[in-house]
Order: sequence, then structure tokens, then C-alpha cells
Amino acid sequence: MFISTRVAGRIGLLGLLLTVMTAGCQCSRSSTISPPETGRPDRGEPDERAISLAKENFDSPTLSAALKAQRDGAFTYWKCDENKAETVLVVDVTIDEATDHRFTFPLRKEPAYDAHGLPVHRFPREHSMICADSFSPRSWCNGAVNFEGASAADVTVEASYGWMTARGVEGSLDEKVTVTIGQSLERRLSEHAVLKAFWRPPWPKATVETIPFFVAELGGRDSNEAGWRLVGMGRTAIPALIEALKADGDGQRGTAAWALGRIGLADDGAREALVRALRQDGSPYVRAAAASALELIQPSEEVLAALADATKDPDKEVRAAAQWSLDHLSGKKEAPPPADKDKSDPLLGIP
Repeated sequence: MFISTRVAGRIGLLGLLLTVMTAGCQCSRSSTISPPETGRPDRGEPDERAISLAKENFDSPTLSAALKAQRDGAFTYWKCDENKAETVLVVDVTIDEATDHRFTFPLRKEPAYDAHGLPVHRFPREHSMICADSFSPRSWCNGAVNFEGASAADVTVEASYGWMTARGVEGSLDEKVTVTIGQSLERRLSEHAVLKAFWRPPWPKATVETIPFFVAELGGRDSNEAGWRLVGMGRTAIPALIEALKADGDGQRGTAAWALGRIGLADDGAREALVRALRQDGSPYVRAAAASALELIQPSEEVLAALADATKDPDKEVRAAAQWSLDHLSGKKEAPPPADKDKSDPLLGIP
């Protein structure tokens, strides 16, 4: 059979190409399979193949008994709900003329490796509460302290902030700090910022018996968390919060008013107590807190009248809070649902 030179050339070129491709395939099949990437926070849970390979390697005779024992005994601290925590890391960040804010990180010691020998990544870079403190119409501060990671010996957090003071001075910082388990720390950061960290035992569970504990905390640095614990208890906490409106500290009374607004809804006792605080309390802070809380209470003629009178209060913050609530309550027929813990609230430092 006759084959032209041009066709023969094409067949030869095709054959060469097939030979190269075949060699490449044989090479790929005979090469060592790279271990799968595991433990990457952005990749989620490893697939079944990754688990199988990891278990095969972990159970391999070539893996020393010492290394297996080391992994079996490796523990680290993970963020968790405070009801399950073994200890709590408290971090205070102070920036001159910008913010003075507290963050808490409930932690629990758990195994660092799973049953397949894979590193556990439960909480990769979980963001904590963002703050937005403002001390004048011109100033602002946005930032957070983030949980970066931990070991059995220490915890690393990252402070990230940006701000402008009332004098118009802008600043920012982004710094990591490692805190040894069980030890206090004070670190001066850039821009004259100060980070203080210490450890405390977990708080008790919110029950009827522990209500007095959380009410007492309403006037301290942890008033934010104490307020949310009482809000989570619902109507059970209302009598204690009404009584807290008579406390000596205006911080305690103000946070009690805030909490009543979230759980009082149509409760007559809560409504009357907030109206009384708005009309009679000597602290502008408490009156403003009561005015803001009444926005979340079932509206009544008494509530609307008290808010209308408060728009003429000598303090501008009280007037502004009363006007805001009055505008939102006008025409409302139903009480709004209670606010989420992740939603903003200026009285507790949540933007």
C-alpha cells in the first residue's frame, strides 16, 4: 500500500506525541502521591481519603511509639461556651482618648489531635465582639481582640484597632500578644495603647440561685456579660432587675434598665420601673438608659407621655435617647422582639 511522504510524516509525529504522552502517564502513575493538605482552617473538614491516608501513616510501624504517645498526650486550649469552660482569659485594651474595652475568652483544654492523628482546628481565628466607643461627635474607634490560637501552655490574641480622637488625631494598630496560661500580663502596644490580660474562674450557670451574683456584676467591668446572662433568663430575672434600679451605682442601674428593656416587653412592673427611672433618677446616664430601654417595651400612654417629657430633659443625651424611642414607638402596635446578643447596643459597648 502506498503512503505519501506527507502522510507518513504526520503519522510519525502523531506516534511521537502518543509515546511522550504515554511515558508521562506511566511516570505519573509510578510517582509518590503527595500527602493531602490537612488542618487548613479554610478547607473545612478533611475528606475520607485524607482521613484514610492519615490513619495509615499514624498506624504505620515506621511512626515511632514515642511520637504516637506524644500525639495521644497533646492537649491545647479551645474557645467554648463559658458553661463548659475550665478558665477564662480576660483582655482589657486601653487607647488614650479612644477606647477602654474588655473582652473575655472562655477556654477548655482538649486533645490537639483527633483519632486519626490529624490536628484539630475547632476555632480558627474566631472574631470576638467589635467595639465602637465614641466620646464626642467627632471621635470614633473600631476594633476587636481576636482569638488567634493556643497551645497547652499559652494563648495568642491579636488586637486590631483604628480610631480618631476628639482632637482629630488618627491612629491604628495590629499586634499579636501571647499570654501564658494562668499568668497575668501587661503589654504596651504601639500608639500608646495598653493591653492587660489576666485569668479568672468561669462564672456560675445562670439560675435562680445565681441571679444575685449577676445583678452585682452589672456595675463592674463585666456588666456587658452579666447583663446578657440576665437577659437570657427572661422573665425570671425581672424582679431582681427592678430592684437593681434602686442600687447606689449609676452603672448598675443603667445596665439594669437596659436589660429590662430586652426582657420586659409587656410586663407592667418593668414598664412602670423604667418610666419611674426616666422621670426620677438623678443620673443622666440612667435616664438615657431608661429612655432607650422603653423603645423595646410595649407602648402605652404612660410610656409615650414620659418619653415626650424627657425630650425636654436638661441633658442632651437623655433628650436624644427619648426622641429616638418616641419616633420608633409612635404608631407601633406590637412590641419588637428581644435583641440578639450579636446585635448592637451602645450602652453595653456593642456597635
